[in-house]
Amino acid sequence: MKFIPTNFLSRKNDVNRPVSILAIALFSALGPYVFQVMPVYISAAATAFSLTESQVGRLAAADLFGILASSLLMRLIVQRINWRLILISASGVVVITNLFCVSTEAYGPLIVLRFGAGLGAGAVLSLVMASVGQTRQPDRNVAIAIATQVALASIGLVGLPYLIDVFGLSSVYLLFAILTVLPLPLVCQLPTSAGPKLSKQDRNQEESSPNAWLALIASSIFFLGQGAFWGYIGQVGASAGLSAAYVSKVLGLGAIVGFVSALLASWLGHRYGRIKPIGISSFAMCVAVLLLGGKPDEIMFLLACQVYLFFWHFSIAFQVGIIVTVDHAGKAAVSIPAFQAIGLASGPLIGSFIVGADNFSQLYSLILIAIVISFILFLIVVKRATPLKNGAVCR
Repeated sequence: MKFIPTNFLSRKNDVNRPVSILAIALFSALGPYVFQVMPVYISAAATAFSLTESQVGRLAAADLFGILASSLLMRLIVQRINWRLILISASGVVVITNLFCVSTEAYGPLIVLRFGAGLGAGAVLSLVMASVGQTRQPDRNVAIAIATQVALASIGLVGLPYLIDVFGLSSVYLLFAILTVLPLPLVCQLPTSAGPKLSKQDRNQEESSPNAWLALIASSIFFLGQGAFWGYIGQVGASAGLSAAYVSKVLGLGAIVGFVSALLASWLGHRYGRIKPIGISSFAMCVAVLLLGGKPDEIMFLLACQVYLFFWHFSIAFQVGIIVTVDHAGKAAVSIPAFQAIGLASGPLIGSFIVGADNFSQLYSLILIAIVISFILFLIVVKRATPLKNGAVCR
């Protein structure tokens, strides 16, 4: 194939170039696009398959457990693989499984296929996060990736209900497949590998670093709350008597708000530290969850969602900045999607056991506890952190 350069999989590029940052942002947004539009997609699937509340939670968790499984595998083999080849292969898995979903009419096979799609998406996310870890400004570049995610999510959250009304649920799976293919021409702008192999001393240091593990656990607990919120917020709106169209518009606006917050995080960098923005975000998100108590009207639902989504996206870049900074041997970055996926998958799964008929009080308690514990753990990490060899500090 003459149109593909012979060194396509091996040519070295500077990952700090704008085109490489663009590639990171697009792969992070389009590979796992199902999560960006999960409330609308899950609500449509619940209607199409007549799912119970428990089945809704398990369907939401299927993709996320796939992401978890492949992310854990990536941690084991990241030093020995060609990243670009795996990105292409993993994207192919996402495309194929979504195409099979188009003709699936039963809940059981759909769960299996969604798990398979998650396997491909998890590999993509792992290598994208590992690529971010090789850049000079990981906080800023994660914020750019998040801004890209929420910008594209806003389009999907507003547009998908109309697409589903006209073409049905199968059109969503076709869209997922198409979007996965779009960033592939930029795969050559990403790193080819993990770089120089670590010395035995560095490997031992990383494996025994409790701070890096603690930071990853804090991130996982944070995302447990986010998975519970994101997996059920559509059902919360429906139980309050809000129309699907209104909920979709609120979440679409929330994605725009999240885009602004991610840009703000990118602009701030770590000039005011990382733990202070995380603390402010945690407090604001707790307030937003409390506003959802009972049966919120349109205004209260709108306000709660916008506050929550603004500070959710604002907080993530600073969390990743802490993880990368305490990661002395450079391997924790590839584990970020795995630990995030553990939380994201566990949130809706736990929710499926504690959510009653139109009663979300226990779900709200779960989200609040996750936010508070996560912040406390990040605070401990920062207090215990030591500077990296390059002088970077965590604060």
